[in-house]
Amino acid sequence: MSKRPLRSSQILAPFGIGQIVNFPDDESLMIAGIDLWDQAFLNRQSGAGDQVSMNRNEFRVIESRLSQKLGVSSFYSPYFWKENSKSNTEIPIPAVRFPQWHHCVKNTCGTMKKIELHTEDPESLKCTHCDGNTRMIPVRFVAVCGKGHIEDVPFMEWVHRGIISDSQHILKYKTLPGTGDLSGIQISCSCGLFRSLGGITREGALDNLGSKYDEEENMDANTHHSNNYKCKGRKPWLGLKGIDNPDVCENSLQVVLRGAANVHYSHIASSIYLPEENNLKVLAEQIVQNQAGGLETFRTFYNYDINNLIPLVTFINSIEEVRQSRIGNDYLLDYILDLLNPKDGANNETNEITDEIFRHQEYQVIAGIDQNHKTLVTKNKEGFPNYDESKYLNCFFTKVILLEKMRETNAFTGFSRLLPQDGYTPTERMRLLSSDIVDWLPATVVYGEGIFLEFKQEKLKEWLEKYDDKGNDLLVRYHAYMRERTPDYQERYINPVFILLHTFAHLLIKRLCFNCGYGSSSLRERIYFSDNDETKMYGILIYTSSSDSEGSMGGLVNQGRELFLANLIKESVEDARWCSADPVCMDVGINSGQGPGSVNGAACHNCAIVSETSCEEFNMLLDRSTLIGTIKNPEVGYFN
Repeated sequence: MSKRPLRSSQILAPFGIGQIVNFPDDESLMIAGIDLWDQAFLNRQSGAGDQVSMNRNEFRVIESRLSQKLGVSSFYSPYFWKENSKSNTEIPIPAVRFPQWHHCVKNTCGTMKKIELHTEDPESLKCTHCDGNTRMIPVRFVAVCGKGHIEDVPFMEWVHRGIISDSQHILKYKTLPGTGDLSGIQISCSCGLFRSLGGITREGALDNLGSKYDEEENMDANTHHSNNYKCKGRKPWLGLKGIDNPDVCENSLQVVLRGAANVHYSHIASSIYLPEENNLKVLAEQIVQNQAGGLETFRTFYNYDINNLIPLVTFINSIEEVRQSRIGNDYLLDYILDLLNPKDGANNETNEITDEIFRHQEYQVIAGIDQNHKTLVTKNKEGFPNYDESKYLNCFFTKVILLEKMRETNAFTGFSRLLPQDGYTPTERMRLLSSDIVDWLPATVVYGEGIFLEFKQEKLKEWLEKYDDKGNDLLVRYHAYMRERTPDYQERYINPVFILLHTFAHLLIKRLCFNCGYGSSSLRERIYFSDNDETKMYGILIYTSSSDSEGSMGGLVNQGRELFLANLIKESVEDARWCSADPVCMDVGINSGQGPGSVNGAACHNCAIVSETSCEEFNMLLDRSTLIGTIKNPEVGYFN
């Protein structure tokens, strides 16, 4: 599938592997799995001839910390389409046709048929029951499972109210006049049976497939029989392998619109690039990245003689950096061997690096980085001696760090369906991305700038005693909501301080968008919170996440400088004091919570909720009262 434009960053989110992309002219494609990406490159490599150089190393992304955490050897950016070039031209992002059920656009015909996953034949998309020139378009509905599986809606079984073995039936799709709901869409069969789609999107509708059903009445619970329809464990994004070798699954299926938000939620693991303490490691990374074929070239020499390593050592000694004595051959050999034989295992077994430890590594470096480092350019402040209203700032914060240049790597680790958080680990999700062992992941690198604020521990301790247990009800509701959605949910430790940091980050994002003109999705938050003595941290990083020039024009860092920071924080706090939905927003938030699962306090779309792409917590665990107190008790706010 080629020449259907998407930006590279979109291939991770929102159009990651397993997602349905709707293109012009009613074309619906699903982004294919990792093994099909490998095959697409090999196919292009074999057909490119001598005129075009094919080197996958052009797409390689090196981020050693994230590789170690996720248990993969490498990352590759999505192939970008090139035509007039001498290297890596016309490499497509593989996709399959889904849903397979299509119907004739003529309502007087409406004949339905299943299209092959990999077809590019335009004739196969034409209705043979009309004049042969009428096009067919994909149906609007798909059936999804909470474990990530997806399949075509069982229209044949729906019409016949049960599973049938006869394949001679022909279905027709017809929209009835005078109604705008699903009961106005009728599926009829050549055998004479017909049934509307009324009620098909109800939870458990396919579980009760065998029930007699009147679209204007409720489901008759006394007419069930054994022909209920369950998930078949199909993974069409893996091509025919995903259909012919399905997972074992007996979950219920939910029928949804193919373009609905809950069909696919991308899961992204991100990492702020940290300068290595040892410059030799940085140079070693560059040598591997710049080598034609990347790590695979070293692997080839390694496999020639695994015991004595003579071919590999000879090749390493021929590298220019080694001959120039810029790096020792022993050091480079050890580095290559560590990559070829990772200690944490290469079979998708992630290292014992918890999210807390991973985040704490960043926290330590950002808070004490050498400001002259060329990779992470910062302006490091201890306190606010030269800042306007320094007394005000010193009351609440320890320091501000201005990251004038930073790099973030975003890796696609999998997806979930129906719910954004499904309780599965990255390792479990990664198994859905390929028919084979996942040894690499799609990733993109963005450059930008950021403001890091470290909160004052003494002030937080004093505030927490004053705030008392006012945030406990919200946390209880949050954990209950997560357990309801994901039965295997492992409760993590958070307290009202986390809610304070998170809410303040959101208000800062909204104020920065207003002051600087950034799009709301161009800024992101990174919350650094831990009460553990070994990893204690209380800070927030607001940074640009856009891959275009908007990410590094200096506007964000400028807001953190001496003349502007105090006003920025005061304006953000003032924004928290009154919401256009108050007093309802504040009262409802305090008394019962609001939002799905009541997992937010005084926080709504008018005051504290930001774009989903900007928030790490899916816009949960927010409460303005942590900042400014309540209407009756303003003194319990951190900034009061």
